[in-house]
Amino acid sequence: MKRPLSITIIAWIFIVTSVIGAAEIALTAHSHITQELIKKSLFSPMVLYLISFITLSINFICGIAFLKGKNWSRYLYVITGLIAFGLNIIGSEMRMMMIPGAIFFIIIIMFLFIPKNTNVFFKQIKQDGM
Repeated sequence: MKRPLSITIIAWIFIVTSVIGAAEIALTAHSHITQELIKKSLFSPMVLYLISFITLSINFICGIAFLKGKNWSRYLYVITGLIAFGLNIIGSEMRMMMIPGAIFFIIIIMFLFIPKNTNVFFKQIKQDGM
């Protein structure tokens, strides 16, 4: 079965935004605005950067795995997203700013699990041994 277009789009969004996000974190780490946001968090700067890079790395890996039809990647994305969302709720005072991300997260989950052709694609790859 051919990969659904929605999975291709999601995968490339994850790959590209993970690379851009990592570069952005590296380039803006010492900016005044970033430092002010870090001060408002309950976590130390090192923990914040670690969480960010782990999340971006996992999203990058999931993007590549989505392209290859790896079924485990859908579950890894959901688990990682829920953990990251929980950590953000605990560690941030700007909870209202998480609403767009939460909506995006739910939409992605819907595209990863609800369409029948998506489920067939991920399960077919597993059965074919690829």
